[in-house]
Amino acid sequence: MKSNLTLRDASIHRHFILMLVSILCFSLPLEAQEWEALDEEQQAVLAAVKERWPDLPEEKKARLRKVAERWKSMTPEQQGRARERFQKWRELEPEQRAALRERVRKFRELPEEDRQRIRRQFQRFQSLPESRKKVLRERWQNMSDEQRQRVRERAKARRSRE
Repeated sequence: MKSNLTLRDASIHRHFILMLVSILCFSLPLEAQEWEALDEEQQAVLAAVKERWPDLPEEKKARLRKVAERWKSMTPEQQGRARERFQKWRELEPEQRAALRERVRKFRELPEEDRQRIRRQFQRFQSLPESRKKVLRERWQNMSDEQRQRVRERAKARRSRE
């Protein structure tokens, strides 16, 4: 009985070593070829990160692959708008980018119902004429922090009555 356990343990140990060696041997060439595994369109979209690609975390690579796939399905007009937004992003100061990332993080933490409500409100705002949007933006920007907080509180009270 004891010899069976020893043989079994040795077999498990051998399989573990073989599996580990296989993973190490086969993963190294895959990492080196990972950029080449992208199709030409994906490589063109992601060209700005080509040099850093081997050092990027897998989660980031996966997000970038999704971006490249989405890009391929966009119309030229949508791609143009995306380029403009990306350019604006690149022009932001690091502190501004950090603040925006934090807002996105907080938005993602909201309950789904709140996120849907915010999206509907944003769509409603986007459907307004440019002149009306400009007036509303200027009004908001000219408010003090206290005035903005009162507006938020009134909106929250209105929602709770609905």
